[in-house]
Amino acid sequence: MTTGRRSAVAGTGADSDGIYAMAFSPDGRTLATAHGDNAVRLMDVATRHITTTLIGHTEVITDGTGSSAATAVAFSPDGKTLASGGVDHTVRLWNIATGTNFVTITGHTARINSVAFSPDGKILASGSQDNTVGLWDAANGRPISTLTGAYAVFSPNGEILAIIPAHSQTVTLRDMASGRTATSAGNNSGPTVVAFSPDSKTLAVGGYDGSVALVDTATTRATATLKSGHTRQIADLAFSSDGKALATCSFDGTARLLNLATSRTTFTLTGLAPTS
Repeated sequence: MTTGRRSAVAGTGADSDGIYAMAFSPDGRTLATAHGDNAVRLMDVATRHITTTLIGHTEVITDGTGSSAATAVAFSPDGKTLASGGVDHTVRLWNIATGTNFVTITGHTARINSVAFSPDGKILASGSQDNTVGLWDAANGRPISTLTGAYAVFSPNGEILAIIPAHSQTVTLRDMASGRTATSAGNNSGPTVVAFSPDSKTLAVGGYDGSVALVDTATTRATATLKSGHTRQIADLAFSSDGKALATCSFDGTARLLNLATSRTTFTLTGLAPTS
């Protein structure tokens, strides 16, 4: 899976506030994890040792109460840049080779829910709890446009941006070439996360009730609803590289692997309950 919220990962040096998100580098050699202490840590997958700790996100004080966490991470397609989002409303771009924060984006007014690079690496999309999706120049962080939504993911072919609007049961599919949008089927319990199949033809939509809807991106209609076996909301989704399996993780502390041909769970990983 490319990301996973608040899961316990061996060797990541996880703090008591848990892990909020994770992402593998394109070559699979590095795992980036976003932590509740505001840090983003880079782990060598082969050795399971932390190689770099990225410090930049800060605590936010609201009504006298402090809140802190790095909440989203994503690698650029070339693996040279890492984007991170935090409770501090910022999106930060990091040079992986040097560990330096070379751009800080400050356009949001609430926690960052998602960060995603376009497949060509030129655009960065950030989704926030302020119900805006920012599109930024990935090289310098300059704003391109602002859309409505709280979570956003690019399709692998780069043609579609899937957006989850706040307090919605549907998903918005935006054509990146024309700017036109279509309202797609989402999840009847309310969508929490989305993921595209490798061929960009199917969108998996996780829900608050633990179910996963499969949507045809051409017709925008739901083709199936998978009973994943999760008892709490879906925290993240990822298709296998051949598109035949779907990995899911949930706030119920489990991760599951679903065979999409049979809709059956083939593997369950337990003991991943949130630590905060």
